[in-house]
Amino acid sequence: MISIIIPSREPDEALIWATLTSAVSDLRASDIEYEILLVLCGPKFPDIAKHIARHGLAKVAYTNADSPQVARHIGISTAKGDTVFCLDAHVVVPPGFFRRVLEDMQATGADLMHTPYKFLQAVSYGYRVAWGAYLWSAEALRQPPSASPFKIAVAGHGAFAVRKESYKRAGGYWLGLRGFGGEEVQLDFKFWLSGMTCWMTPRTYHWHFVANPQRHTEELYKERNFVRNFLLVAAIYGGAEQVEKSYAAMRGRCWGWQDLYPELKEEVLHDAEEERGRVAATGIDSIPALREFLNAEGVAN
Repeated sequence: MISIIIPSREPDEALIWATLTSAVSDLRASDIEYEILLVLCGPKFPDIAKHIARHGLAKVAYTNADSPQVARHIGISTAKGDTVFCLDAHVVVPPGFFRRVLEDMQATGADLMHTPYKFLQAVSYGYRVAWGAYLWSAEALRQPPSASPFKIAVAGHGAFAVRKESYKRAGGYWLGLRGFGGEEVQLDFKFWLSGMTCWMTPRTYHWHFVANPQRHTEELYKERNFVRNFLLVAAIYGGAEQVEKSYAAMRGRCWGWQDLYPELKEEVLHDAEEERGRVAATGIDSIPALREFLNAEGVAN
């Protein structure tokens, strides 16, 4: 059995319906045993959820989760399947999606398998890490380095599969992050430093119906929680030095050189201290050391 987790923080019934029905159609055609859990984050919930539960298309959980990683964590923690797929509630999967991902996980031994996302004609196979900035996307990978699955440092979490036992052993998402942003880098790096692997399969993809210009606006990059999340990630994996670099990059690239949240630099170093200690215990306690480790492992970064 596999488990499908669909978190949603927006009461958009059409998007939820498209994600759910595309998943159910492919799963039934592939003859895969499955369960689906729709994790709805309040305060407003879509009415269609009642019909979904009543007709047995999925189980529904109502939560006050304030971030996608908390919603995913709730689903993964309660999943019955050994392999858990997380699908954002604005994606559509094509025929053969689940079968191909499962085949590639078995062939590679991947603990976490990313899938490319497609908006209209453009396809992204993950991205290069903005090492000198705030550890997110420097540029999208528009061409895969291989026709076969390949190791990758970080990719979007719109549609991915993870072994439940691997997630538990790694400690899962760090729930100190709030709202949107930062969780992808945090979890993927954590897997690599916990002795597990993250891969990307180029053999399938998922349609992603939120275009970057709509999702990643200038206002988002100025939101305090968004900034805090990426500074927390910087603190966890690179300490005070990376916090300064990440803050400077945001200030120059996103805020027009405004000094929006100077107090956050000390705040995140305090809040990330315990998680930072776990990372430092691996012996890889700086960004240069992390990048050297990934290069030695043949990981696209």
